[in-house]
Amino acid sequence: MKKGIIFQIFITLVLLIGWNLIHYGFELVQEKAFSTASKAQMIIYAEDFDKLLDLQSELAQVYYIKNVTVESDTTVANSLIENYDLGNVREILVSYNLPNLMSINFDGRIYRSPEKAEFEDFLASSYPEINTAFDQELWEEVESDLQNIKRNYLLANAIYLVLLLFILIFMRIHFEVKHDEFWRIYRSAGGAHTKRNREFIKDSISLALVPLALIFAAYQALLYREIISFEIDYHFFAVELGAIILAALLARIALWSKF
Repeated sequence: MKKGIIFQIFITLVLLIGWNLIHYGFELVQEKAFSTASKAQMIIYAEDFDKLLDLQSELAQVYYIKNVTVESDTTVANSLIENYDLGNVREILVSYNLPNLMSINFDGRIYRSPEKAEFEDFLASSYPEINTAFDQELWEEVESDLQNIKRNYLLANAIYLVLLLFILIFMRIHFEVKHDEFWRIYRSAGGAHTKRNREFIKDSISLALVPLALIFAAYQALLYREIISFEIDYHFFAVELGAIILAALLARIALWSKF
C-alpha cells in the first residue's frame, strides 16, 4: 500500500508542476506585455515652462508613473541641433518659439484603463492649456493582448483543473479498489471497521501536503537564487491545495459503500 501512496504522490507532484508551469508561462507573457505597454510614452507641450514644473511636482507621487523629465525650449533646440547636425542653422532654430517639453513614462503593469482615464481627466481639468501626444495605438494593442492573455489563462486553468481532478479521483479509486481484498480479510480477522477510513484520511493528508510542500520549497529556492524574477500569488497554492482536497472528497464519496 505504501508503494501506491508514493506513486500517487509522484503523479500529484507531476500534475502540480504542470499547473505551475501554466502560471509561470502566463507571468512571462504578461510581463512581456507590461514591458511593451511601458514604451507608450506621453509627451506634453507647453509654452509656459513654470506650468510644466508645477505639473512635475504634482506627478512626483503618482503611483503609476515611473519617471518624468522636463526640457525647456532652449534645451529642445540644442537637442535638435546636436541630434540632427543643424549647427549651420542654429541661430534660425533658436529664434523660433519652440515649446517646452515633458516626457512621462508609465508603469505598464499598473497604468491600465481606469488609471489612464483618471490621468487624462486630471490633465484636462487642471492644465487645459497644455497639449499632449500619446502612443494610443500601441497602448490599445497591449490592452487587447492582455485581455486575451488573461482569458486564455483562465481557460487553461479550468481545463487543467478538470483534468487534474479526473486523474486524482480515478487514481484514488483505483488504488482503494485494488486493496478491497486486504480490507475484507482485515475486517474478517476482527480489525476495526474505522481503520480503513482513518487510513484514507491519513493518505489524503499526505497526498495534499507532500507534493505541495515540495512545489513551494522549489519555488522559494528559485526565487532565492533569482532564477525567476516575479512572485507567484500565494493564493494560487491555496487553490492547488483546495483542488487536491476536493479530489479526495469526491473519491471518498464515490467509495462510500466500501467504508
